[in-house]
Amino acid sequence: MSLRRPPAAAAAIVTLLAAGAAGAAGAAGCVAPMGVGTGAVQVPRGHVAAGGGIGFGAAASREQFQADLSSRFQVREAFSVETGAVYTVLRDRDGDRTLVFHGAMPYARPAIHVGGATLGVALSGFGAGGGGGGFGWGMLEPRVGYGGRRWSVYAAWLRHVALAVGGDRTTEVSAEHWRLGGDWYVSAEGLRLGLAAQVMRGDDRIYRSNSGTWAERYTMGVLSVRLHWNGR
Repeated sequence: MSLRRPPAAAAAIVTLLAAGAAGAAGAAGCVAPMGVGTGAVQVPRGHVAAGGGIGFGAAASREQFQADLSSRFQVREAFSVETGAVYTVLRDRDGDRTLVFHGAMPYARPAIHVGGATLGVALSGFGAGGGGGGFGWGMLEPRVGYGGRRWSVYAAWLRHVALAVGGDRTTEVSAEHWRLGGDWYVSAEGLRLGLAAQVMRGDDRIYRSNSGTWAERYTMGVLSVRLHWNGR
């Protein structure tokens, strides 16, 4: 994590990308993503859908950038497994300060399918320590959705916690998000371009032993561009 003064003049997305390049190291699990992976579009049995996307979210006092890669294998008509990784940069204005946080994590989402309906649970977690310090995080995201080959709608709840200890400093992170969203693709086969839109209600808290607690409740709109390949 890092604490920075806002630049004199820069667009929000450019600022977020620059912050991401500067703060990628040591960012594992530090901040909750704006959801993970693809929507609830249907994939034929035995097929693999792979791809990724970039998204941007904005609320009254924050901007958030996210990039992700994922791969989904439709094992059977009623069961699939999705794996992937997501990187997030959050920029929040707190009075005369600008707080910049980074997060990166892998995940796995097993899901069951009944007709066009989907129920999946994304999971992520890791921990390591030694020499008087350590870090760890855990994330859980149940999601229900309904869709076809080119579109889907979904609702999800995400819970994320993280802890980092080093020397005389401790950082604790917690987040709870509710999301409603949908995605649409220009085609059902091959390489396809898509758009995803979400409305997210969030409650984020970060405690630092050297600076106290930062907390925020917010409603944020998110727009993403996705590129996926739906093959065998």
